[in-house]
Amino acid sequence: MFVRRSIVLCALLILALAASPAFAGQSRSAALAQEHYYSSYGAPEPLAIPQPAPVPSSDSPLPVVVLTVAVALGLAGAGATQVRRVRGRRAAGAVS
Repeated sequence: MFVRRSIVLCALLILALAASPAFAGQSRSAALAQEHYYSSYGAPEPLAIPQPAPVPSSDSPLPVVVLTVAVALGLAGAGATQVRRVRGRRAAGAVS
């Protein structure tokens, strides 16, 4: 009950302030102040034409990517081979 009464009172207070002529005068003077501030800069200058995009160089990162992939595949293959050898030795040791 108390919350509803507070909400209603706040809404009525806001409506009263918005409808008052003093509040309207303040917003008008604030708008005029903002207009005066923006007009103090003078006429706007035209925007500069954007520069053309730089031409991409002929240096392609493809060799680096290919080398990186080849090294990664080589390491993965070497690791798989070592895992296979270790598993084979364990199996042979367990049987005997």
